[in-house]
Amino acid sequence: MSQTGTQWIVTANFTADGAVADRREDGSWCGQLAEAALFADENATKPAVTHAAQKEQRLVSDPYPIDVRVGENGIEALTARERIRAFGPTTPLRRPDSGMPRRAS
Repeated sequence: MSQTGTQWIVTANFTADGAVADRREDGSWCGQLAEAALFADENATKPAVTHAAQKEQRLVSDPYPIDVRVGENGIEALTARERIRAFGPTTPLRRPDSGMPRRAS
């Protein structure tokens, strides 16, 4: 990931379970921010957002672009909302597991 500065990705939620979905370079969806396809600007995301909204409703819902930065640790969401969506709650849960659904890749 040699790109720097602000980039964009397309995110949504899996229709089946509501888990976070990020669009990969090949057009498939994953639950890992690190695997998301990077776009140079918000306008470049429009075809992917439109396609997902019109043709992939059974797989994902409410697709939209978000701005991210590629840093030392890979792709980083720029807003608190998107960091929480990507990595879970900011406070410990009182559960033996993380409370986040696990998706098979």
